[in-house]
Amino acid sequence: MSAPPSPPSRHHAPALPWQVALPLPIPAYDFLPPHGWPAAPVPLGHRVLVPWRSELTVGVVVGISEQTGSHRLREALHVLDGHPWVHPAFVEAAWGLSRLARTPLGLLLSDLLGVGWDAKYSHQVRAVAESDLSLFGKEVPGAGWADAGQYPSGVLDAIREQGLLDERFAPTPRTVTGYRALEAGITALTKRQQDAWTTLQAAGPLGSQSDWAAQAGVSPSVVAQVLARGWARGVQLPAAPPGLPEPSVRVSKSVPDTLPEEPVWRL
Repeated sequence: MSAPPSPPSRHHAPALPWQVALPLPIPAYDFLPPHGWPAAPVPLGHRVLVPWRSELTVGVVVGISEQTGSHRLREALHVLDGHPWVHPAFVEAAWGLSRLARTPLGLLLSDLLGVGWDAKYSHQVRAVAESDLSLFGKEVPGAGWADAGQYPSGVLDAIREQGLLDERFAPTPRTVTGYRALEAGITALTKRQQDAWTTLQAAGPLGSQSDWAAQAGVSPSVVAQVLARGWARGVQLPAAPPGLPEPSVRVSKSVPDTLPEEPVWRL
């Protein structure tokens, strides 16, 4: 979630808008920091969630906007990363390339980086205390936290724009399906199924049916029957970090140059 708000002050200067680049062929847009975000530091290079056409879109903070205008700015909703997704020096270099190539910075970052624009997160909403949201329709958040996917995104954005919506976000961890033994099932097990269940109870949870079958010394169809008879169930387990790519193969210096040799090259 965003940082807690600072104590109110009569002399508190308004926060400067952030410039946020979106992976679209448009210039960087100005957004106010999330509600309660401290004036400094600006999370340059961090990914943020911003409202865009009634949906939530991932953008990158690429600078501070010092432009002032009479139009009302929307607030960014949440800073996704605890550290920069791209280094501030990379952002500065991308700005220069954007001006040189006359290409919107967000589109350029999207092409250069390619990943990270589809963030996985949980999103919960509730009505601000003592607010009446009935004017926005029948499907509106109540006083308790609820999954945002239950409500139309356009309705949530209309409520958000009026400052009547509390929101909280949390990263969705990477998980894999594993299996855990239960104390009792629906129907009795055969001898081999009992052996498979005992193995799972002793070594579980296990990450896959093939792992489970191999450790129990039975066929995959036996562990499938243990599941079908209600003596085990699937659970979500934390996924291991993705493996690193294999090291590149160095080209031997003995490999000859295959380009043709000519006394004069014509381009």
